[in-house]
Amino acid sequence: SEILAAGELNEAERLEIYWRMFRSRMYDSLADDFGTVQDVMGEDAFFDCCLAYVEKYPSRSYTLGHLGNDFSRYLREEGHDALADLAVFEWALTTVFHAIRPATPSTEEMQAYAGDAFMETHLEIAPCVQVLKLNHIVSKVFQAHRRDELVTVDMLQKAPENILVYRVNQASHYQVLSDSCLAFLEALQKSLSINNAVDQIAPLLKTDADCQEVFSALQGWLEKGLLQTSAQ
Repeated sequence: SEILAAGELNEAERLEIYWRMFRSRMYDSLADDFGTVQDVMGEDAFFDCCLAYVEKYPSRSYTLGHLGNDFSRYLREEGHDALADLAVFEWALTTVFHAIRPATPSTEEMQAYAGDAFMETHLEIAPCVQVLKLNHIVSKVFQAHRRDELVTVDMLQKAPENILVYRVNQASHYQVLSDSCLAFLEALQKSLSINNAVDQIAPLLKTDADCQEVFSALQGWLEKGLLQTSAQ
């Protein structure tokens, strides 16, 4: 094939080269953010999906970092509900990484949480945390992808999965939530005190183990700085 100097290309040819380069950058950006979705779909199908997506939802930001904002919506509109849930999860891992993270509580602050007045404290979720309520089991497929195992869309089992996605230090993490832990977080999001939140989810706390699970989770969230005192 013949190689032409840039000065020998006409405007249409230069624009075509630019578009091919930009298209490749957009694909690479989406592949970075949705690596498991890409693995499930296959590279060719994912590439075609990306082209159709950016045609319907063109980027309106100066940076490609926001390109995936509507990817899960697009997949759902195309009838790919399982892949859409997987995309929601992977996009949350990306967005919490770039979110503002408050300082981790000091030893003195953690000791204060153990006081009698603690149960009347109002807490809210930190900006670097997202609570996901999905209709497919995505965490197992995500882990299989990270182990470089074969993953297929059939592995995205249709069943509820609740996931806490968060950032600690310089990495994104996630925690699969039980129904009681999810309900507890949702109660806190309603600006209830810890005591009132526990009262609200009491029907779910049928055993001592259920209570221990919620309070152990609460302690872990506080230690990681995932919850912060709410202005009440």
